[in-house]
Amino acid sequence: MRGWLQALLAILIMLPGMACARRPVQREVNLAASFGLFPPNIDWGRVRFNLDEFEPQEEKDEPKFAPTDAEKKLLDLINLERQKHKLTPLKVSPPLFQTARAHAANMAKQGKMVHILDGQDQFQRIKGTGYRYRYASENVARGEVSADLPTIVKNWMESPVHRKNILDARYTETGLGIARLGKDADGNEFIYYAQEFAVPRPKEPDDAP
Repeated sequence: MRGWLQALLAILIMLPGMACARRPVQREVNLAASFGLFPPNIDWGRVRFNLDEFEPQEEKDEPKFAPTDAEKKLLDLINLERQKHKLTPLKVSPPLFQTARAHAANMAKQGKMVHILDGQDQFQRIKGTGYRYRYASENVARGEVSADLPTIVKNWMESPVHRKNILDARYTETGLGIARLGKDADGNEFIYYAQEFAVPRPKEPDDAP
């Protein structure tokens, strides 16, 4: 009888200690739940995380700029003229191509072969792309669909102003644009051309990145 009472007394003494050992855990769970870290009614021993979701995602490469076949052929013809005069070939500039393409498309849309369109000249259009230049100029042309690219370059070379731009030794970069106009009321169709020439301005130390 005495042994049974001693065993019961030992159990009663241990129970408060066991309960106290669990309270901090419960308080920790409730504290985390109160801050919205995780709900207390989930068996976290059974939760599985997909670690792949936490892996850094590879950035997708932006599509690289490339001239169209027609633009490349026109650039080759222009550089051939420069080569004849022992001048360095013009390099491709994506911002200048952006300017030339947009202007050619706008000329085709409005049916006008001009440098100033919608209140902007070539210098404003080039600056609008963020391109910083020291010198810049522009050639434009309009030709019938039957006119090939060598004919367009020939006409430019026979014009003193256009020829001067093409053979200007200062220019190092260029951009080209070719746009087709839909048929007019008389059934005629034209193609509009634009070419930008520029010398990039060196970046200064105080320039914003």
